Amino acid sequence: MRIRELGSIVCALILAATNLWGQSTQGGLVGTIRDEKGAEISGAKVRVTNVGTGLQRETTTAGNGLYRVLALPTGTYQVTAEAQGFATTTTKGIEIGVDQIRTLDLALRVSARAET
Repeated sequence: MRIRELGSIVCALILAATNLWGQSTQGGLVGTIRDEKGAEISGAKVRVTNVGTGLQRETTTAGNGLYRVLALPTGTYQVTAEAQGFATTTTKGIEIGVDQIRTLDLALRVSARAET
């Protein structure tokens, strides 16, 4: 009898642990960086900052202008994009929720010098 009870308890604990692993408190951000005419910008630097904690993540756009920043804790973020020959742009107030992947496409203006 005791072995059967112990087996049931172990199975219940394994099942509970498996359910916990399936849940996430993180989200992500994906998008495309383009110029004013709609052409994708390769190699643009994208910085994502959690305004509550100061956590920063950086990435660079692919050849088609796409970027993605995953495994972001939930919260409010500021996104900054910059590329050589373009003015820096910053977007504030981006909310990332639980298991939410937000899309944020940005357009950079041509500039001879850095602007914010």
